[in-house]
Amino acid sequence: MQSRSLGTRIAIFGGGGKTTLANAIALKFDLPHIELDAIKHMQNWEERPKDDMARIVEQRLDDAPEGWVTDGNYQPIRPLILARAETVVVIQMGFPVMFWRILKRSIHRAWSREPMWNGNRETWRMTFASRESILLEIIGKRKRYSSAGETIGRDTPTGTNFVLIRSAHELDDFYRAHGLRRPRGLP
Repeated sequence: MQSRSLGTRIAIFGGGGKTTLANAIALKFDLPHIELDAIKHMQNWEERPKDDMARIVEQRLDDAPEGWVTDGNYQPIRPLILARAETVVVIQMGFPVMFWRILKRSIHRAWSREPMWNGNRETWRMTFASRESILLEIIGKRKRYSSAGETIGRDTPTGTNFVLIRSAHELDDFYRAHGLRRPRGLP
């Protein structure tokens, strides 16, 4: 049974909980979860070329005619997803909240050596002593994240359900409103 208010083609953007939310929606409504990071980052953190990534994402969307949930912030792929989505959710937490959530997640992954996509793992060096650090990326793109709702809202086609979540409280409310559950220990 699908949530009528969300539809069956749901795109999630932003920072500080998008993958956890996408997993919860996919699990609740038995939809495939298309995680853009898993497509972008090949083995050994090698990045897939943009054209190949777009082709793969398009194929995965086509292979899921009953619906899907995507999460990711890759601007070149965004129009492809927005054109097909019934609901667009943007998580636009304040910078301190988003940074704290990502910091906690990265520390956990580096400590546990939890595998991510294609055998990749976050490391202490990658997180705290690398130019490719997710934390440096978040700091460098904080203005972009702070206006993500406005930018993505403007790009979202007319008639598409648009949800902007600006706080942890609003995210909790969204989970409750749709009967969603977070996996244990996740924000």
